[in-house]
Amino acid sequence: MAFLDTPENVQLKRFRRRLRSKEKLRRRNRLKHASPYTNTGSRRRFRGNNFKGDYLDIVVPETLNLVHMHAETVAFIQSFWHSVRSSKNRIRLIFDDTKSIQPAALLLLLAYIDRARILYGTAHVTGTYPKSPRLHRALVDTGFFSLLRVNPRSPQTRVTNAVRYIPFISGVTLANDASRKLREALMGEGMQMSIAARKKLYRAVTEAMLNVVQHAYPKETQFDLRVRKKWWLAGSVNLKEDRLQILFCDLGVGIPKTLPKLYAWEKIRSALSILPGVNPNDGQMIEAAMIIGRTKTRQSERGRGLNDLRRFVELVSSGELKVFSASGVYTFQSGGNESIVNYGNSIGGTLIKWTVPLSSVTNWSPEPDGGLIDENETT
Repeated sequence: MAFLDTPENVQLKRFRRRLRSKEKLRRRNRLKHASPYTNTGSRRRFRGNNFKGDYLDIVVPETLNLVHMHAETVAFIQSFWHSVRSSKNRIRLIFDDTKSIQPAALLLLLAYIDRARILYGTAHVTGTYPKSPRLHRALVDTGFFSLLRVNPRSPQTRVTNAVRYIPFISGVTLANDASRKLREALMGEGMQMSIAARKKLYRAVTEAMLNVVQHAYPKETQFDLRVRKKWWLAGSVNLKEDRLQILFCDLGVGIPKTLPKLYAWEKIRSALSILPGVNPNDGQMIEAAMIIGRTKTRQSERGRGLNDLRRFVELVSSGELKVFSASGVYTFQSGGNESIVNYGNSIGGTLIKWTVPLSSVTNWSPEPDGGLIDENETT
């Protein structure tokens, strides 16, 4: 056999050449498939984490929508999070075929991505840019790229979306100025929110934050200190459809798990008018929290609790509040109509969505010219 007849030093040189060739090939492949989410395309291994250099590609569905495609959307996001926690490979989200992501679904996905990057490193989750110009524009406007500390791609064509988004806001404490920053970013120049709407919005957002700080991440649960009490806030304005939407999300244990720690099961069942021994589903637990009205603390001076979430939409004739928590969804509409839905999979936290007519809470008028109304001239 020729190989055995080759001198030992020649064998060693050939062996080293083969290793170098294989390493060069691996480097070329890594650069070829470098993610646009990374600034340099480098593939450095994690220090202190046993992650492999290869990516686990996860294809994002064509549409993500928590209202009309709840089960499919939540199943995808939970599958992504399971991969983050269990895979030894870094995760690459493939947005190539994604055309539409509803704002609530986008906030939930972003929260999970942000948490993954906090826990496992900023290079652990990456992805491809969406081919849809409108979706790319929406991701830029919402701050999807900046919050994840990556550079957005320069758009080849200028796209104007009907919806105006503001960058996501996140924090880990009660931020008293978050409502004001959100309002100012949404309104822009000239547009102003009514004083009554400002107060109700402030109370609603503050109540949501208090729920996170006080209850969403119990001490007895195994939440990492880096993500404990974390929340995310977003908003959008649609002038064409006269709509203002505000979103708030946390990835805590959810209302269905925190409510029994605040109130006896007898009181919860009594609020729902169900028989003793019957276990309510997650949708019913959210409804019970709204009925009882004070899920935040046992102190009487805390007032109305979760009912503060409804006050903002009660200002208008056609507002809507949706509370997604665990596998349940609670809906409250102006006028008092309430409904609940229970799904088979959990979002892994709580997401609150307020939707109101823009013209009902601001000085903006849905006229053809999109004019602003001078408050001094209104009756």
